[in-house]
Amino acid sequence: MHRDTPVRLDVHVATTGTRGVKHVRFHPSHALPIGTPACRDIVRAIMTVDSENGVDERRVCIKRFEHARAQWFNRELAMLVRCQGHPHVLELFGWYGTATHMHIVTPMYGRTLRESLTCLSINVDPAHVLRDVVAGVRHLHSNGVLHRDVKPENVVLDTTHRRWVVIDLGLSRVHAKGRCCMTPNICTLWYRAPELLVRSSRYSIAVDTWAVGCVFAEILLEGRPLFGGLTDVDQLQLIFHRLGVPGKRWWNEHAKEWPFGSFESGRTAKDPLGRPWDDLVVDECHRDTLNLMLALQPRARALPL
Repeated sequence: MHRDTPVRLDVHVATTGTRGVKHVRFHPSHALPIGTPACRDIVRAIMTVDSENGVDERRVCIKRFEHARAQWFNRELAMLVRCQGHPHVLELFGWYGTATHMHIVTPMYGRTLRESLTCLSINVDPAHVLRDVVAGVRHLHSNGVLHRDVKPENVVLDTTHRRWVVIDLGLSRVHAKGRCCMTPNICTLWYRAPELLVRSSRYSIAVDTWAVGCVFAEILLEGRPLFGGLTDVDQLQLIFHRLGVPGKRWWNEHAKEWPFGSFESGRTAKDPLGRPWDDLVVDECHRDTLNLMLALQPRARALPL
């Protein structure tokens, strides 16, 4: 087959106006790997769909799953289907299977927030990012879904509409009201909530709130992580150094699986030097926002309105 000859496949298309199984053409010459080790199973491509209004051509990302990982494919697809219809959450174009892989097709967005923060020529508006990310995460929560891996790499810019979008629902799970029992081995270390660091398996949407707070702080710090630990213990030490070590009640509630005992300190979470963000953030409104999202006690956290 010539390298520019489109590959024709039957794809379950999920977008409005073209729902159902459609004959879709993918152009191999445009099928390029994203390039990073974490994205080795994701490629870019041009997808052409015959719709009622003619030919619809879209730039897409295709995430591939081996059949041995069918459970991962089914979970991620279920999360995407459940949370469709919001401008700040990853859109699902469709899905299909081949002899060797199953595939999820989503839009190809612009740069990630991480890429924007590391590029000195790009000005990132903290309020704009926070507003869009909070809207996306709140939509997930309203549909009973925990994202569980909010970080700058999972926030991308929709260049067409100039808005930020929360992507990668690979670690997302449905949760019941309140707290449910799940694995604590989730979320990238720098954005992991304290209760996850002490291996609590009963947690709530507050873990996403903490992660959003860390992302917001990183924007304010121009790309420097708020808590850039190397291990779980190191991460806890950085958090407690700034917010204070919580009291016995916190440890009894969240650290039942923690094998190292509680941290010793003369300060507690009830008296964390009064104003923990004064040396980092100038704007009083930004400090209030950090206080709202980065409370040690999960039930005290909230996303800003």
